[in-house]
Amino acid sequence: MSAEIAKYIVVEDKDSTKAVIDKIKESYDKDVQAGVTERLKGKTPDLNGGSGGHNTGSFMDIIRENQR
Repeated sequence: MSAEIAKYIVVEDKDSTKAVIDKIKESYDKDVQAGVTERLKGKTPDLNGGSGGHNTGSFMDIIRENQR
């Protein structure tokens, strides 16, 4: 953390400074979670390897089909 920012965080005493830091952490964590949630919105990953098909065969059938 830069000294420029620290001067706004360090206040009268240890307990007040900890309270300020706790509030900053709470806000930061909330913003990070909101960013992660936003980033994960949208299309569900394609579980068919991008082929676009919906193969309902057995595991071995899928392997054989992909070997052709």
